Amino acid sequence: MRRSGRHDTPATQARFDVPMSMSRFSKAAPLARMARPASPSRRLSLVPLTLLALALACGDGGPEMVAPACVPDEATYEATLRPLLEQRCFSCHGEEPQFGAPFPLTRYPTLVEGPEGERIVDRMAIRIAEGTMPPVGAPQPELAERDAIVRWASCGALGVEAPTGPSASRPPFSAPADPPAGLTTVDVTAEDYVVGPGDVDRYQDFFFTGVVAEERFIRRFEAVVDDARVVHHLTLERAQPGRAMRYLYTWAPGTGAFEFPEGGIRLGPEDELRLEIHYNNGAALPDVADSSGVRRFVGDPVGTEYLMSDPGPGAFGFVVPARSESSAETTCTVREDVTVLASMPHMHEIGTSFEVLVDGAEVLRLDGWSFENQLFYDLPLALEAGQRLTVRCDYRNASADPVRAGLRTQDEMCFAFTYITPALENFCE
Repeated sequence: MRRSGRHDTPATQARFDVPMSMSRFSKAAPLARMARPASPSRRLSLVPLTLLALALACGDGGPEMVAPACVPDEATYEATLRPLLEQRCFSCHGEEPQFGAPFPLTRYPTLVEGPEGERIVDRMAIRIAEGTMPPVGAPQPELAERDAIVRWASCGALGVEAPTGPSASRPPFSAPADPPAGLTTVDVTAEDYVVGPGDVDRYQDFFFTGVVAEERFIRRFEAVVDDARVVHHLTLERAQPGRAMRYLYTWAPGTGAFEFPEGGIRLGPEDELRLEIHYNNGAALPDVADSSGVRRFVGDPVGTEYLMSDPGPGAFGFVVPARSESSAETTCTVREDVTVLASMPHMHEIGTSFEVLVDGAEVLRLDGWSFENQLFYDLPLALEAGQRLTVRCDYRNASADPVRAGLRTQDEMCFAFTYITPALENFCE
């Protein structure tokens, strides 16, 4: 296995999401290059599709809420709050912070140090009330637990009275705890990449060729987390000869493995893999060298072959007018019988809800859209040739300018990234 050069993507660059291929380009990339596939000597900057704004959960972004000036009760912290935080928050904010968390929540005195309004306890109250903590992928406290933390941290001035985050009609897709027997593990890792004290949001690319000697099926993906103090999330994509990058797997703290029930995604000796790791050294730790990455469980190319496809409107052809609510919708006809395993909706910042229908009947509904919470949903669904498949995204544009479909962060998109079998490139048209 050979690894090619690395490429940095500063956190301040815009996100560009390209339909179907999942390729993404930096703000500095000339438009003329977008139609050409990347070559080893001419790499384009790639930014993660999902989980990018997780940095808000552990970063220093300025919240709109104002924390009240008060001193929360220490006895209540020790008796009630600390056990709750230990269960829900210490995996990141423990005695030695991990996954990019900038501080611990384990000691009462450190929570109330500093000017009122800037203390850790003030940030706790605001972030949990807003729903940006715990981060996406981590176990989420119950409504009553979030409310208890916020009311303690704000001395009763703030509370959580409604659920935060999206609600879906289907459960998230989950994998068995243990991989199938008899598979070979193949890792792609960063190999002691140096993360500096100032690397609060660094997107680092690693490219790999020759990852298998003969055609294999990837049956399962798992994250390999080396230095959990600085790894915020990672993604893995594949480029086949003559084709653009195609998304395979993504991980963030709390996210589990992804395993196909049998069969998997085909991987050949000519394919190239791209690993991107989002590093967040929020605690400014010195002398960090990380070797995180992705472990793939591969086996013989037998059984069901899957492919990721997208039947949604994509990133072209619709406009959300200023100060209005609008929808983007597409309906296609299924060309051949296919089975859908799981699907991940994708929109940008003004999305509100998402829906998939078959012959007018709802099969997936997602309300309360959050860009920070883009998950695969378990969707065992048999589609027959001739059926009509509809994907619809709803938007609310509160700005004074129209928002157009496109490849930029400030544009909008409507995708349904979907694992299907058989592996048909265009199963619906």
